[in-house]
Amino acid sequence: MDGVGEDRVGYFELLRTNRTYRGLFAANVLSQVGTWFGTIALFILAAEVSGLPELAVGIVLVLRMFAMAVPQPFTGMLADRYSRKWLMVIAEVLAGGVVLLYLLVDGPEDWALYYGCIVAQMALHAL
Repeated sequence: MDGVGEDRVGYFELLRTNRTYRGLFAANVLSQVGTWFGTIALFILAAEVSGLPELAVGIVLVLRMFAMAVPQPFTGMLADRYSRKWLMVIAEVLAGGVVLLYLLVDGPEDWALYYGCIVAQMALHAL
């Protein structure tokens, strides 16, 4: 096409004029900010749980990516078989319970609980 007669809408114009998209965009930004603060909190807790903060942060990153990648082939199958809405609700409720388990992490002796919570939280997030 030569571009004649096409209406081009810029990004800011889309945000200004499309109420639905603006709401979706704002919700996504809020969600990403919350995820980022949660990740920072996990890094700080990792530094406190272990004596080697650099290694602990690396382990957190590896576990988060690994726990997100492993269930991916199965999540598509579950989404095809069961209600996506209920899968999301169940996964979020379970993830909320896992997040509450972080309150039980008190020191270096709780490293297994801490890393287990990271894996469980990210596996549920993949769902």
